[in-house]
Amino acid sequence: MFISNKDYTRYQLVIMINQEDKLQYFYILYWLLFFDAQSYPQTYKLIKDKGSFQSLINTIWKHFQEFPELHKLGLKLLYEICRVHQLTSEELFFIHEEFLCFIFELIEKNTYYEDPYTLSSIKLILIINEQYIIKSLPSHLQHSSYETLRSIENESPMNLVMDILKKKGSLYKTFGENIIFILNREKDIFLQFLILKQLYLIFTTKETLEYFYTNDLRVLVDVFIRKLYNLPENNKKLYHAYLRVFYYLLKNTQLKNPPYYKQDQLQKLFQALKESIKYQHIKPANSITEKLLLRCIKISWIKNNELENDILFSTNWNNESNSSFIEASTNDHYIFSNSNKV
Repeated sequence: MFISNKDYTRYQLVIMINQEDKLQYFYILYWLLFFDAQSYPQTYKLIKDKGSFQSLINTIWKHFQEFPELHKLGLKLLYEICRVHQLTSEELFFIHEEFLCFIFELIEKNTYYEDPYTLSSIKLILIINEQYIIKSLPSHLQHSSYETLRSIENESPMNLVMDILKKKGSLYKTFGENIIFILNREKDIFLQFLILKQLYLIFTTKETLEYFYTNDLRVLVDVFIRKLYNLPENNKKLYHAYLRVFYYLLKNTQLKNPPYYKQDQLQKLFQALKESIKYQHIKPANSITEKLLLRCIKISWIKNNELENDILFSTNWNNESNSSFIEASTNDHYIFSNSNKV
């Protein structure tokens, strides 16, 4: 019946979610829809559009102890829905602060980041943060293939993920520690961008500048150094993304205070990146790359005469510009913008 009536069967399965009250049936329905969505992603949209989104959140939230396997499956399903489709304002309203605190607390209790359950919880926080970023965009940009978020400041529209980190960040340190460990090992570009944008917001928001312990920031510096030395030459957007976040990490956090962590190694890194641009190992060299690298070099505790005095950097550019932004999309790749503003 499913093969010959796929659309009808999908529709009936989703409708049953809203009518069913037995958890065992929920589990079967969610698995069927989850597997179907692997080959037909529009199934996620059907779940979302037919009023099952709130039911899914309640399943994750309310049946954590009663039916753990259903809870874990719900985490995966909610992540995929948020990854593939932009949420409406009403759907974002269903994501209560208490629900997000519940997810943060799950991460605190399951500290091993490689555990699939912990990873699902972390990814859900990151993708919900992404949804808030997208919702912050002007309406005429929200449905383009790549969306641009300009001038992310403390006055930006509501982002409950950041609101929680502002108010309760000291209670949820494990989330921050884990995204550093994940970034260190992660090869998936999509997830790297999600983490980088979360870090960007943390390092550009006054209330969260000291969210990370200093030792964790040092680990993050080591991760960035290794990544920038080894990023593939053909992924300029990812290269730019790391430089954007690195600037605020070095400039705004505790690292700006003595003793300056790996000052010599950072100067050598930026010198090597300059040489790479000069000899077009990063092809082609362009003003965006130069500007992003220049402002890292001009950080007060990084700069020296050898780094600054180079004909490579001829652009007249304000290092303290507030025109930073993130580019987000609802497609498979979440990337920073390639606009000339940085």
